[in-house]
Amino acid sequence: MKPIKPFEPVSSTTIPPSYLAQVKWDGVRVLAYFEQELTLFNRSLNERTNTYPELHDLPDLVKAKSFIFDGEIVALNEKGEPSFHDVMRRDRLKKDHQIARGVGSNPIFYMIFDVVYWDGEWVNERPLFERLALLKNGLEENNSIRIVQNHEDGNQLYEVIKEKGMEGIVCKDVNSPYVINGKSANWMKIKNYKDIYALVCGVTFRGKSVNTLLLCLYDSDKKLRYIGSAGTGKLKSDEIADFSSTIESLQEATPQVIDGPQQSGVNWVSPKIIVKVTYLEWTSDHRLRQPVVQTIVEGNPTDCTLQQI
Repeated sequence: MKPIKPFEPVSSTTIPPSYLAQVKWDGVRVLAYFEQELTLFNRSLNERTNTYPELHDLPDLVKAKSFIFDGEIVALNEKGEPSFHDVMRRDRLKKDHQIARGVGSNPIFYMIFDVVYWDGEWVNERPLFERLALLKNGLEENNSIRIVQNHEDGNQLYEVIKEKGMEGIVCKDVNSPYVINGKSANWMKIKNYKDIYALVCGVTFRGKSVNTLLLCLYDSDKKLRYIGSAGTGKLKSDEIADFSSTIESLQEATPQVIDGPQQSGVNWVSPKIIVKVTYLEWTSDHRLRQPVVQTIVEGNPTDCTLQQI
């Protein structure tokens, strides 16, 4: 099967009363395809079949000869909370022995929330409530593969999410189709905290290790704009060491960002490394307030734009 671009929700600050609500898991979007063999692809259409061996028995749990499922790969931290940082540590593993070790030390869960193709038929044009019925009646769960629960009261679910400090919720019109490579208000995401994908345009070092990241985004004219700086956040010591080594090869004498800070000790770098950053608010002088680096991610640097804000 040729991988597809998944349906995306739009951002919202209000919770539609007539929509069903689901937890927005802080994970990696992955679609599972099966016709003669199982394949897994993320939203950027990069294959992840070998990355998650916990999911290889998925076809045995399905009452259909073919399918495309949409869902989120989730990992939990030591407190049992969804952690984007921990799932990205798994997602970056490439070698078989690393993946095998990760299965034991950093297990993942596949939280399935939609079905696009079922038993030889495209079902994306059918209403959501029919697609959810296919999931409920046609998929058996196990320890690693789960069906996302639906809630009628979005406000109540959002209060629980806020109390637990989780990412947010997604509200969905039960009569809506699944629009491949689409985005509409039929799906709305309401976040408990704000996040963006930013580019690293400069760093400072303490000794041989990076201790501050200067962040930037492309504006509508494709020029890099400085949006603030952050510490190494949730990056662990081995990740900081790898990052510090990689960043040395990207250093440039002249900054590409056009409005960066005028301070000594900054090492300007080519804007190729993407980080996920959470923050409290976007200030009037176009800076992130209290940004925290969650993890390093793969992606297209040109997608890191001010439109996210």
